[in-house]
Amino acid sequence: MRAATPIGSNRDRAAARTWLAPRYPTLGDERRIIITNGTQSALLLFLRIYAPIGSVILAEQLSYGVLPNLARTAGVTVRGVPLDGEGMIPDEFERLCREASPVALYCNPTFHNPTTSTLSAERRAAIAAIARTYGVKIFEDDPLGLLHPDAAPPIASLAPEVSWYTMGMTKCMAQGIRVGFCVIPKGIDLSMQLGEVGRLSHWLASPLAVALVTEMIESGLAHTILGEIRDECQRRQELACDLLNNFAISCPPRSMHLWLRLPTGTSEEQIISTLASQGISVRGSAQFVADGGGAGANALRLSLSSPGSIELLARGLKQILSTLISANRAR
Repeated sequence: MRAATPIGSNRDRAAARTWLAPRYPTLGDERRIIITNGTQSALLLFLRIYAPIGSVILAEQLSYGVLPNLARTAGVTVRGVPLDGEGMIPDEFERLCREASPVALYCNPTFHNPTTSTLSAERRAAIAAIARTYGVKIFEDDPLGLLHPDAAPPIASLAPEVSWYTMGMTKCMAQGIRVGFCVIPKGIDLSMQLGEVGRLSHWLASPLAVALVTEMIESGLAHTILGEIRDECQRRQELACDLLNNFAISCPPRSMHLWLRLPTGTSEEQIISTLASQGISVRGSAQFVADGGGAGANALRLSLSSPGSIELLARGLKQILSTLISANRAR
């Protein structure tokens, strides 16, 4: 129950480096790592440092569901970068850099939430180069990276001097652990970057939670849990693909969620309402629009990890399947 150590102790940061190494082997030593109270607090910290009130930041057109709320809290405006089946389109990112003069980019390039797309190495290199050209800082969110070790290296590893890379522990260890590992840019004076923000406690992780995470990493238990989560995700992904294979879904191996594109003429709002009346909660594309307005993609994000058992997941998926079939017949 010791007092919180700003940015984390040397031991905690060394454990964080061990955890991040499979995804970010070039990050160097642990002096670039700060430990935060999860991804949201790290993002608010990032915006407080780099995004003055009234400035513009960019994000994927469909993005992290709470991003509009975080942006309002930080007093910044979000503009969405158009996507295709492979994720963020570099040419569109550059166009918005010219038109909107953004100060930062929030991105989730590995197993994107909500569409499940993963950016290729070529697109990552293009985005890194564009960010450098226009002086845009990057906040790369990689909560599922360790579940997808075959993904291309982080954008942050290609432009380490302008990037913050963060990985929360909730997906790959336990939902209730609010600890995030953040790799900050090379060559900066951290105390100068943080300034007065460094004295605020809202972004500091709970010492007890950090001690638990450090112990679990050092003992190997965290990696055992990660392996079990990978296996469970694979079982659930295979079940979902078997049940919904006649619909337009994106659900790569080891998915924690899937993206279901609804047929023309089927309303996501109507499907969501019908399922809610049956005790099933799903999220529509409109809830992920980056700027908090505008049209979605007429699609649903189905969480495969939320149900407490695979049996409960199967029951919910079968009810979703039945609802979709009924909606198709009614068109």
